[in-house]
Amino acid sequence: YGSYGSHGTIQIFENTRVHTSGFERAGWGWSQPPGATTLILPLDVLEADDSFYGRRVPQSAPFAGAAHLDNEIGLFAFQLDPDPKKKHAEALSVRKSVLAVDGKLVCLGSALSSKADYPLVTTLFQCGLRGGHDAVRRGENWIIDPYGTGYSVAPGFVINEHIGPQESRHNKTKELTLGAFALAWIDHGAGAQDATYEYMAVLEADDAAMAERAAQPFYS
Repeated sequence: YGSYGSHGTIQIFENTRVHTSGFERAGWGWSQPPGATTLILPLDVLEADDSFYGRRVPQSAPFAGAAHLDNEIGLFAFQLDPDPKKKHAEALSVRKSVLAVDGKLVCLGSALSSKADYPLVTTLFQCGLRGGHDAVRRGENWIIDPYGTGYSVAPGFVINEHIGPQESRHNKTKELTLGAFALAWIDHGAGAQDATYEYMAVLEADDAAMAERAAQPFYS
């Protein structure tokens, strides 16, 4: 079910080997890896292909790359387009970039399009709730995940959230799995055309910092 692992995911880890970034196999929502822009697909549809390498939607990806400046500023960009020679109902068009600077990740998406009947979303975070990591705090246009990373959306965008039980399947055995998760995302809708997103991930955030951030111009 891990086909969307290559759709511009963002996983934020503390500088320690024991930090899991909230990943928990039991109950994990395979359609919503953090940072990715994806369709919310039923697991039977997400699996689909019986080949060894799993589900393969025909796509053209002419550009993906990353660079840094003196290990202080980082940039990642990703482009995805449907394969013009092979039509597929669940193929996506996306443009995504992430700029890492001053303890923040500036995340931008444009030309987000889909002809599918399933919702197209960009997931901010998906975190398993365990071991004291179970608090989610939010304001009018920001939210802090259970691991202390804050997410602030630009004006005009809405943060959707789910906190509680989640059902899934094991990625190898297909057995039913259950877990408890905190999940936040931006919903672009079914059949989205030229949708966009703008959000900022703030490392080691607290309520005061996020409220101050929200009171300033978004890119200040």
